[in-house]
Amino acid sequence: MKYALFDFFDEKTIEVGETKWIQDFDEDYIEDFDLDEECVVFWPAKKAGKKPEPYVAKILRMSDDKQDLLRLANVYLKKGINASIRTPEYGRGKREKTTKRILSDSEDDD
Repeated sequence: MKYALFDFFDEKTIEVGETKWIQDFDEDYIEDFDLDEECVVFWPAKKAGKKPEPYVAKILRMSDDKQDLLRLANVYLKKGINASIRTPEYGRGKREKTTKRILSDSEDDD
């Protein structure tokens, strides 16, 4: 996984960054990595030549697709961190059904 969605809970921000910025992160043991655990992220400085600064964060998701993580970040920002992210389910019996309403002539006159 190349990218991660970080929750910097002290600063109340959500950012997408590279997994190589995580302290003691080993991509060979990614399945042993706990996503809900706090970690130290060395975020690159804005000015060239400065050392990266350490920040405490939680990793919400990891992916090789940066655009997918940016989309999730927008959803989290709009709905909150605790919002459930569902993928729509399709197929027989999975769609939401709405009842059709037939209007009578007396309701049309309003």
